[in-house]
Amino acid sequence: MNNVPACQNPALLNSGLYQQAGFQGIVMSDWGGAHSTVDSANAGMTVEMPFGYFYADFLVQAVQNGQVSQSTVDTMVSRVLTQMFRFGMFDKAPSGSKTAIVTTPAHAAVALQGAQEGTVLLKNSGILPLSTSSLSSVAVIGVDGGAGTQTIGGGSATVTSPGTVWPLSGIQSRVAGTGVTVNYNDGTDQNAAATLARSSSVAVVFASDNYGHEEADNASLNLPNNQDALISAVAAANPNTIVVLNDNAAILMPWLGSVKAVFEGFYDGQQWGTAIAALLFGDVNPSGKLPVTFPASLSQVPANTTAQWPGTNGQVQYSEGLDVGYRWYDAHNLTPLFPFGFGLSYTSFGFTNLQVGALNNGQATVTATVTNTGTRAGTEVPQLYVAAPAAVGEPPHQLQGFQRVTLNPGASTTVTFTVPVHALAHWDTGSNAWVASAGTYQILVGDSSRNLPLTGNPHGTHHGHGELTDIASLVATARVVATRGSVTMRSCGGSSFSHTPRASAGPPAAAARCPPTAAPRPSVPARPWRRAGRHAAGAAVRGAAGRRW
Repeated sequence: MNNVPACQNPALLNSGLYQQAGFQGIVMSDWGGAHSTVDSANAGMTVEMPFGYFYADFLVQAVQNGQVSQSTVDTMVSRVLTQMFRFGMFDKAPSGSKTAIVTTPAHAAVALQGAQEGTVLLKNSGILPLSTSSLSSVAVIGVDGGAGTQTIGGGSATVTSPGTVWPLSGIQSRVAGTGVTVNYNDGTDQNAAATLARSSSVAVVFASDNYGHEEADNASLNLPNNQDALISAVAAANPNTIVVLNDNAAILMPWLGSVKAVFEGFYDGQQWGTAIAALLFGDVNPSGKLPVTFPASLSQVPANTTAQWPGTNGQVQYSEGLDVGYRWYDAHNLTPLFPFGFGLSYTSFGFTNLQVGALNNGQATVTATVTNTGTRAGTEVPQLYVAAPAAVGEPPHQLQGFQRVTLNPGASTTVTFTVPVHALAHWDTGSNAWVASAGTYQILVGDSSRNLPLTGNPHGTHHGHGELTDIASLVATARVVATRGSVTMRSCGGSSFSHTPRASAGPPAAAARCPPTAAPRPSVPARPWRRAGRHAAGAAVRGAAGRRW
């Protein structure tokens, strides 16, 4: 970031991670991700992987010549030992065999639940859920529907399974004894696949991106191996076509208007066949939500220039700044194919009664009512977004919380979100601090980044969104301590925001500041990442020009 490798960046590690976030674990380099000895050690990197090079003889020499202090090495060692004690590595000797199958029925149940709850229903034109009473035959089409199903990624994402359930096997087991026949074609002969589809009650095409590894970027957002053409041919032969996808990121869907339904499974693990059969036939109600935005075209993605990907002269520019993932589409008024947070269900949900409480002890409480307005039990994921004042220069709105609720038909529940003042802040590089600027902050709640329908505000009920008003007013209503002309508002989990009044003839442009703190807190931030040429909703914001990153 800003031309400094992440493993030797003290602003990211010592300051941001250990001091500000209170991280108490270890920082391990990616395989081959370390590039120095002295800079990495002094910045906060704990362990070099996969082998000792910079952290072998070179580290000993750096300590001996005073470039790395003994106390720094002691801190590195203590961080490793603390985690080893934490996980009982000194309490019992290693046992067992690396080749033993350790999967239990409980493990398999977790894998099944993950596949069922993580699969996203993107489209349903009334064909789902399927019913054996109205079907005579099912055509399963595509390499991904049989023994070639892609349920794991490559490289370090590869996991040895004790046995993977293919989609074909899962569907066959689900309809066994019902009189429904299941036939399979791997799709390598497009005409044969279309012929099978034409003679079947419903056709289910399983398609995969076949990338799934960490050693190369995707050169295209289209499905490889002529699978788009296969889907189009099958849909032309049978209007009752369902597409089921396994891929590692967003893809384009030129055939979307020709098919009745689409599931996105990503990489689903060993119980995939059982899970997708249960979802197709409605034994399980879909509840997954998209963790990334699916663009309508390649030109929509944040990295849409050669300078951004594949780069020029060996350099890739991350010039989208703050507008990473869904923020890019919102900031540029682009309508994606499917927005971040999107996912359908076999029931429906309504959102009402948004209430935004006053700031108290550095945080505001937001509540909303979620109602199952459909005819069957289902699970919804209410999402809370915050929109900063336009003058602040932040993306239009950003996710600050979500919850998962399961409701019977007609039932309602109240979901509660806590919004700390820190969630309203941005990092100001000029003052090297978190700053919450004065202004009105909107609170929006809904079921995706593009569907935020709630009605209400803190002062009553009408059509609109909830608002957190001027930060200076929030400071005044919070628990404050006056010290030498400054006002301190407790927040940031042990740190504080401060507002220092200015001597001015007019009203000050108040701002709340959250300085770094050395006091550790028990929190572990997520590991954000981004690959060149792709976009991820949770990716890190790097090196943007301007005063924030």
